[in-house]
Amino acid sequence: MRLDTAWQDLTEVEKRFVLEGDGDQYEGVRGFFAWLERKKYKVHVGCSSAATGLSDLPDCSGTRLRREARDVRVGDRTIDACAR
Repeated sequence: MRLDTAWQDLTEVEKRFVLEGDGDQYEGVRGFFAWLERKKYKVHVGCSSAATGLSDLPDCSGTRLRREARDVRVGDRTIDACAR
């Protein structure tokens, strides 16, 4: 997968991979948002932790996302910023 290529320059196969995943290890953008929908009730827990002074995890800066997910950008925004 080419990580340094603009969306409009990807092939249809590559775009489908980004959106749908590979059915194995990578669930794709749609799979990520489906997972996020299932977990959205836990957002208040993250806010409570921040309010009580618990520090962010150093690897994810509090996003609770893997590096691969944090590398996804929509325009100039990270995927976690889009999900807020």
